Amino acid sequence: GTGSGTYAYDSEIRVIANAPSDGYVFAGWEVGGKIVSYAQSYNFFVSKDMTITATYAQSVVAKPIITMEVTTEVSGSYKIAGFQTTRSIPAAGYTFVESGIIYVKAQATANDLVLANVEGLVSGKTIKVSTATSQEGNGQYNLNASYTELGITAVGFMTYLDGSGNKVTIYTDAYNVTQ
Repeated sequence: GTGSGTYAYDSEIRVIANAPSDGYVFAGWEVGGKIVSYAQSYNFFVSKDMTITATYAQSVVAKPIITMEVTTEVSGSYKIAGFQTTRSIPAAGYTFVESGIIYVKAQATANDLVLANVEGLVSGKTIKVSTATSQEGNGQYNLNASYTELGITAVGFMTYLDGSGNKVTIYTDAYNVTQ
């Protein structure tokens, strides 16, 4: 479909892709150059100004994906970072296990923020994990966290079983907030 509009923060929006032209298939919804869902009908919550685009191709090999967006609110010494992950897992060949956000109230790298390091330390601060309670493979998860002058760093993650039963964890890029 086509359209545009102004929507309040945290509003739930549904987009529905037009039927593909002959010889093409729907290839997914794209935000900021990254696929966020392979579903033709996609619901999401507004977290910032954005453009979402329906993409089409001659063929598609869908794979599990997780993306993360970040918002900040600063008012004097009050600082909140909002992290929102969006995950999508194809129905065929994959089994969802869990997803969430790994974070530390310090500056860190993506290599620091992996599940194996949870409860470890970065710059004297404990690495924590917040796990989504939803057991659905497709959806969003939000974490709001206060931070200080040290900042906060976070990555989103999703764990799933592939078609051979192997446990696989994928991560988003690391986001550092320092305002």
